[in-house]
Amino acid sequence: MKKIKNLLVLSLFIFSIVGCNLASNKNKGQTEKIKIGVVAPLKGEGATYGASMKRGFDLAFNGETNYELLYEDSKFDSKLAVTILEKYISVDKIKVIYGEAASGVTLAMVPISDKNKVIQFSSIATSDDLQKSSDYFFRNVPRNSIQGTTAAEFLFKTLKISDAAILKDNDDYGLNLSKSFSTVFKSL
Repeated sequence: MKKIKNLLVLSLFIFSIVGCNLASNKNKGQTEKIKIGVVAPLKGEGATYGASMKRGFDLAFNGETNYELLYEDSKFDSKLAVTILEKYISVDKIKVIYGEAASGVTLAMVPISDKNKVIQFSSIATSDDLQKSSDYFFRNVPRNSIQGTTAAEFLFKTLKISDAAILKDNDDYGLNLSKSFSTVFKSL
């Protein structure tokens, strides 16, 4: 609940800054667009995530003439994503970043956005390590441990399944989900 409240406060804060900036620019006779940087895997591995992100952002900002979305392809690569983020901050002077899709890539980006007080928002990164990683990082997707817990409770309580096998990827995502699922399922 606290995270939802913080997200609402953040949204109001962003819109107030954007509104003040737009009003200030209009007073000067300017119509400078607010730039929002998007870091996503647009090609190669993970491109389906990047394509979904892009469609969502394009839909959300469709018809908005006050904003300009800048897209850069991270290729699911932490070093490349950090380079893109640093360019967005230093060259493009962007204060709001959407991305990345992969938790590991997002974790690599967070210290830079935190140091520069740039808001970073991800709708896909689920690592538990992101939960308290920065005052400037936000997401609207449950972390892995909550997803694993929810799945275990649903299978046991709703579907009345008492035996389960776990097939998982041997990466942070697979290990974290399976651990939380297994712990809760066994306790039930």
